[in-house]
Amino acid sequence: MAENNIGRYNVLAMIFTLVIYLISVIPVKAEGTDRQSFGVYFEASSEYNDNIFGLSGSQMSTYDGNDPADETNGRFDDMNSLTDFILTPEIGIRYETESPFGGDIRLSSGAGFNYYLENDKKSYPEFDIRAGHSVGKAGELTVRGDITYGYFKKNYLSGAEDVTESNISSAERIYSSAFYDEYEVQLEYGHDLIGKKNKGFLSEFTFKPLIGGSFRRYNDIFDNRDRNVFLAGLSLDVGLNSFVELETCYNYENINSPGKEELVLFDETAGFLDVNGDYELRASAPLFTVIDRSSEKHIFEIGSTVRITKKIGIYLGYECSETVYSTDNELDVKRYDKSESSWRFRTEIHCKILKDLSGSIGYEYESENDADDGTIIYRSAVCKLKYTL
Repeated sequence: MAENNIGRYNVLAMIFTLVIYLISVIPVKAEGTDRQSFGVYFEASSEYNDNIFGLSGSQMSTYDGNDPADETNGRFDDMNSLTDFILTPEIGIRYETESPFGGDIRLSSGAGFNYYLENDKKSYPEFDIRAGHSVGKAGELTVRGDITYGYFKKNYLSGAEDVTESNISSAERIYSSAFYDEYEVQLEYGHDLIGKKNKGFLSEFTFKPLIGGSFRRYNDIFDNRDRNVFLAGLSLDVGLNSFVELETCYNYENINSPGKEELVLFDETAGFLDVNGDYELRASAPLFTVIDRSSEKHIFEIGSTVRITKKIGIYLGYECSETVYSTDNELDVKRYDKSESSWRFRTEIHCKILKDLSGSIGYEYESENDADDGTIIYRSAVCKLKYTL
């Protein structure tokens, strides 16, 4: 645990050093160059989340039950509280200048640290970078990259001591912490068919195709949970009288996982099948079998922003998704010929407080039908302040 924290803080220090370096080397607006600008922003957010480890209702009951066996097996080690406040300070820079190829170039970069008040092990840094180039009068090509480092997911089953050669009890199970690093890259092109100067009823009609990928890498003991994701999508933004903005989006993800053998606890009594060959039928029998989390995921999203005044807007959004697993292992009963679904509702009020200061307050509710854990409910409330120099 100490080594992991040292690693996180070293990465955070390097990220902030990079930001300060960029601030020092990027030129401030040059005299006589109207299309060159440089800025720094500071953002602070606080979030309350009532299920930060993503537990189902039955798992929450187990957590609250304080079973002495769970103290021994490590199931809830370093999971000090299921609810938590997350404080996130962030610093970033932006730079815009005229491109030698015509149009504008826009660059931005930011670094933040998510600090969990009750669960220090859950805290982690993030880093992002954006580069955009205008295409003609109404188009823009954007590439973005994001890094998440040392994210503590939760504790998963990593072993079992079959002492009694009966059902694997809680006392015989072994749980270990699962951490991952994630790297994401996306390329997006946006084109407004209406144009920014249109003042009619239809003020914007922008389509945005995108393509990208992400790579998630767990600590060695859980490397079978690694995933490589190919992403493709299309979104459409429509503006009405500059007071109402509608957006809809469809994303497709092709998810590939290693598909190696993994320890599971199998209910042999359900099908009267001795799957591990020990000549016993057990409700929780230890079994090493291929667990392949490869899948295809379809995500639909729709949202709307209504501007109450020039400075205040209200956003409402809904997202749903379906994941279809591709495993051909019938012993992987949680994924074989199975799919899972989720939906999320989000609302936010955002406001321009001063010329350089903006803020927002939001609420989010998510219901996820997870293959491993069952139905998971998340609720969160977020408050943000952003100051731009």
